[in-house]
Amino acid sequence: MMSRQGDEPRKETNMSHPYGTGTAESEERTIRCRYLLIAIVIQASSPCVTAQNANRPYVEWLAHNQGNLQIEVDNCGNLGADRVYHGLVDPLTGEPLRRAMIYPKRSDLYGGGPISIRVGAIVDNDTLVSTASPWQGETTLGGEFWPDLYPFGAFRYESNNFGGANYSPNARSELDLVCSYADTLTDRKIVGRSEPRDHIPLGVKVTQRSMAWGASNIDDFVLVDYTIENIGRKVLKDVYVGVSELAHFGYYTDWNPAASDNLVGFLKTWPAPEGCGFEDTIDIAYGMDNDGDPSGGEWDFRSPLAASGICLLRLPIDSMKYNFNWWSLYIDWQTYREYDWEPRPKGTEYDPFLGDGSGEQNYGPDADRYYVLRHPEFDYDQMYSTVDMTEAGWKRPDENALMVAGGGWTEYMLSFGGFTLGLGATAGFTIAIVAGDNVHVRPTDFENLWNPYNPYWFYQSLDFTELALNARWAKWVYDNPGVDTDGDGYFGKFRICDADTQWYEGDGVPDFRADVPPPSPKLKVIPSINKLVLRWNGYYSQNAIDPFTRQKDFEGYRVYVGLDDRESSMSTMISWDYQDYNRYFLKKKPNNTYAWVTADLPFTIDSLEQLYGQGFNPLLYTKDNPLHILDTLYMFAPVDYNLSSLMAPGVHKVYPEARYLGTDTTQWTEDDLTREHGDPLPKYYEYEYEVDNLLPTIAQYVSVTAFDFGFAKGNIPAKESSKRQNMTVAYAQTSSDGAASQNLNVYVYPNPYRLYANYAELGYENHDNQQIASRSHRVNFGNLPAKCTISIYSLDGDLVRSWVHDYPADDPQSMHDAWDLITLNTMLAVSGLYYFVVESEGRTQIGKFVVIE
Repeated sequence: MMSRQGDEPRKETNMSHPYGTGTAESEERTIRCRYLLIAIVIQASSPCVTAQNANRPYVEWLAHNQGNLQIEVDNCGNLGADRVYHGLVDPLTGEPLRRAMIYPKRSDLYGGGPISIRVGAIVDNDTLVSTASPWQGETTLGGEFWPDLYPFGAFRYESNNFGGANYSPNARSELDLVCSYADTLTDRKIVGRSEPRDHIPLGVKVTQRSMAWGASNIDDFVLVDYTIENIGRKVLKDVYVGVSELAHFGYYTDWNPAASDNLVGFLKTWPAPEGCGFEDTIDIAYGMDNDGDPSGGEWDFRSPLAASGICLLRLPIDSMKYNFNWWSLYIDWQTYREYDWEPRPKGTEYDPFLGDGSGEQNYGPDADRYYVLRHPEFDYDQMYSTVDMTEAGWKRPDENALMVAGGGWTEYMLSFGGFTLGLGATAGFTIAIVAGDNVHVRPTDFENLWNPYNPYWFYQSLDFTELALNARWAKWVYDNPGVDTDGDGYFGKFRICDADTQWYEGDGVPDFRADVPPPSPKLKVIPSINKLVLRWNGYYSQNAIDPFTRQKDFEGYRVYVGLDDRESSMSTMISWDYQDYNRYFLKKKPNNTYAWVTADLPFTIDSLEQLYGQGFNPLLYTKDNPLHILDTLYMFAPVDYNLSSLMAPGVHKVYPEARYLGTDTTQWTEDDLTREHGDPLPKYYEYEYEVDNLLPTIAQYVSVTAFDFGFAKGNIPAKESSKRQNMTVAYAQTSSDGAASQNLNVYVYPNPYRLYANYAELGYENHDNQQIASRSHRVNFGNLPAKCTISIYSLDGDLVRSWVHDYPADDPQSMHDAWDLITLNTMLAVSGLYYFVVESEGRTQIGKFVVIE
């Protein structure tokens, strides 16, 4: 039974180190002293900043940037926590995130809000809850989970990208971020106060592993696996765990309650894409913007059309039930009145109603927070707040419910538990953070269909297809359908549609395994006038083992060129692949129908000739003209284009005489290797392709992807690596090294620059339509040194703008930069004559250009 005791301070506090087991007295004393030292010496007013001081918890912010869902991860129990209001830079890739949860990638649209965990339990006769806070250290809602000292508290990076810097055979994804944190600290300078008494630790350590992928079918979610361990000295009874998200969707400049008009709900099922009347079980708690923020009745780049949410993939006990709670705040900024509302079941004699229904108990004393964690409740969707559900046992809606029904500042939580953690015991659970685009279909649906007393028609206008499909993929990666992982003979659940067997659930044993494409090759771009030379090394691509099929499944490369970084803008220049074929045989099914199926990996032409004789031509044998051997009919189909390197115009091996090398690096010699890409790589895998007839004044986005041959036996299509993985921006101009060696002068284009020449409409500026007109102007500089300072002056000699141009000499952008015509006073430059000064080591260049209307 829940106890309200403990409102008075306890006499003893467990300050044990989060990694100590308490079984060895000397170890326990050492690690407890270290954590006591943290509590004594820390004096940070905002401690959740990466701390280099050896006596402070080592807090880090990293990010998953592999896929379409970009999300910040910290080692304090939060994901997507926007404590850095000006964004962060992913320390692994150097890629900036303006906000901590962006979807779709690089859209600068919020794809959700901070996600945090909390753990509660009964300890002796006391009720304790420890909560992670996305604003740790910045408010009185101080977080109660903290990492260890450096280096023990630092993240561990692991990747299944064979040959990558963080490759590990234990990795489950393209990037696993692994960290641990504990609730053992009590110092107010660190933890703060969330109730009348100071924080009392449960004595738990949480190990968190977040996983992300970049392939197009599995790049819209991040999986997070948690292990909770009792590292204290007392048994934890009736343990409950909660995962909460503060839903927020909008453009990146929109982060305040006034602009918050978000809705949350729970999607249980959605029609399966295969048809036949089947429905997939989705079970995702989601959030979204209420209307997609149309402008003038149309969508634009600031319109958040997506939804995102959390799926519970694994619970500590398979049969365990879970709760879904949400609470919302609406602020009327004309009257400054606040409206709080959350749906609550009516109280009973045996289960009395706690709190006033405003959601305040979610941030109150431990006993109140524990009540929310453990109380059986599954809320209806927020848009139904004004619908009277008293006959179903809910409290009657009031004025507050009316105000939040159309959107508010809303947080939801999934909670589960009721288990016991003995000394040293552990319990695990897994979630998927899933996003899906295009939930809003028409810009005027909310305006035309929204009725708080009858939201049915507006709800029917929403399309959760992409969210549901991505949630299904998340579940399939977690537990592969049709795969008997533990070898007990159970492969999961299947259904039959149009005489085809479709596996749709796994065997209940986690796999964390995805059919991923080979990694993109190492790419180097060599610019010259009107031409870019793309040189890549495919050692890692061609030797990668697919973690799903456990096979080397590399098939070929594709070269792309575009005018911006959107995948839809990239055009295929060439596709090169092996010459191989899938073999199918005609199989009779139980319903006396027939289907062409395969049980093999693709065959090379050499292997087919070994089977069927010299000169065998598989293309002669089709469905209409099968190969008949004994009692079996066979047909063959090429894998992709079957365009070999000798047939692909422009693609060739850089070192055609280089010998083939295996993956045993001890057998490599220096003569076999090239260091053009930094790491020593075999020359055998070095390729080159030229893209010519390019305008030197236009930035070109180039990429080389790798793709596999799929897994026809398992009905898994071929996968291609992301175009973003090695995407490079280059100009078809003389490189900075070439300009320096030839003593070429810096030049400006276009000159004159015409403010109203509609350069954007002509395709010279704002290719991705992400800037407003006044911020899309670009005066370009060519033949720049790799490192220099560029200054712009007016005719009167006043400094208009100055900045440092600093690139590695071999960067394909090092010779180019641009001025956006914004002055030091953040005003648009006026028409007139301007001077530029380019200062570099050993040389100063001066020139002029004109801006006219």
